[in-house]
Amino acid sequence: MRELNALKPIIDTICPSYAICIKGQLIPEPVCAYDSGTNEDHRFIYVKASSYAFANCFEVEKELCKKKKLKMDWYVDSRVGEKIPAFAKCDRHSVAMLPSGRKRSVYVLKGLIWNPP
Repeated sequence: MRELNALKPIIDTICPSYAICIKGQLIPEPVCAYDSGTNEDHRFIYVKASSYAFANCFEVEKELCKKKKLKMDWYVDSRVGEKIPAFAKCDRHSVAMLPSGRKRSVYVLKGLIWNPP
């Protein structure tokens, strides 16, 4: 999250943006035969993201950005925010998450999570 906090202002100089961070289960990386034992760059990167977590990003966007028209910089799942030491104080909103449809809190924040050192 600290890397994202540092990267977001750089992206914002190119085009204003917002970040949605959702916790999900990792999909295990497959054992591949492409490893030749060298440290050469590979031609692909396996994304280890949960499809539900990815879909829930769109649920957060639909509920908070479009329906409630919140214009924030960060939308952080409470399961992520509660594990971050010194996470900024901010408002929370409930969003129904897939697959169960149960509501979870999402922290919303304007500006940076942490100020640069």
